[in-house]
Amino acid sequence: MTAPAAPATPRKRRRLPVWTARAAARLMRQSGVLTSILLGVVSLLIALFAYLSSQYADMSADDDSLANQISIDSTSETQKDYAEHLSDTQIWTQIVASGQTVDESPLGKLLSQRWLDAVERYGEIPGNDVTTGLPTDDRYFQELTIKSKAYEDAVKRASASARDAGATSSRLTGATVVFSAALLLLTVASSTRRDGPKLALNGAALAIMVIAVLIGLSPLGFG
Repeated sequence: MTAPAAPATPRKRRRLPVWTARAAARLMRQSGVLTSILLGVVSLLIALFAYLSSQYADMSADDDSLANQISIDSTSETQKDYAEHLSDTQIWTQIVASGQTVDESPLGKLLSQRWLDAVERYGEIPGNDVTTGLPTDDRYFQELTIKSKAYEDAVKRASASARDAGATSSRLTGATVVFSAALLLLTVASSTRRDGPKLALNGAALAIMVIAVLIGLSPLGFG
């Protein structure tokens, strides 16, 4: 005859240390206070990030406007330089046809300083005869394009600054939207009476707030 099986020994539940249990109970009791604090913090962060987003949006618009204005100025200067070049060429042709030198011809005073400098350089080279051709050289054309290149670089810098400011504004706006999710969780937590779910919602909202801060501040050099 088989002996009856011995009754199973009930397993003892592992109890948390006293200090841990007390801390958890205290945290659960204060979850309502934590909800109120987080609600205040997230509201301030939403206002701050919305303000920063608008500031960077304004900076982007200003830089775009500056880039457009520089581009207009560049076009104007380029046209002015081209018109000056055509005028110098025509005046020079008339001086050469008259058989006079620049100093002798009354038209010499109408030549631009850039052209006169090119004439001087051309005449300093042995074998060159300023009466047989145009005195323009590489330096002359480089001086014509130097201002245009400076304008082009300024346009690129302004456009890059506008893009960076616009991207930063977009990321700050995105962070504000993420903060809104945390605000929603905290609003639900404030209407929940049970401490456990309230604490869980607080924890989730806090994690979302940290993520939103990292998203928003990383383009400012803090991430």
